[in-house]
Amino acid sequence: MTMKAAIIAGCVALSALSASAAHARTYTYMCRVGQKTYPVTVTTPNEASSGSLSGGTLTWRGTTFRNVKETGDCKANFVATRGGVTVELCAATQGVADLTVGKETFECQMPGRER
Repeated sequence: MTMKAAIIAGCVALSALSASAAHARTYTYMCRVGQKTYPVTVTTPNEASSGSLSGGTLTWRGTTFRNVKETGDCKANFVATRGGVTVELCAATQGVADLTVGKETFECQMPGRER
């Protein structure tokens, strides 16, 4: 393979990766822990193309949980496990959710929404 062909192949590969990443959606909720709030972020890379909410990530307080499963128990319910810890984000109505980390549950809402 010539250098020119290798560069073109690399550009095509990067183009395909960025095109699929462009379809990922991100949802951020602010969750109350005591008197402070912390963000929990869920990405749904398959939502735009297939309607599936599974396969993304959930990030809570610096820890990213991969291969999130959408179980459908709530309006949108995201579940993932990492290192023996299970997290669940249950969105009951638009903009409001409960986050369960292990045995603790926190009330969450999207910025600008009221509970």
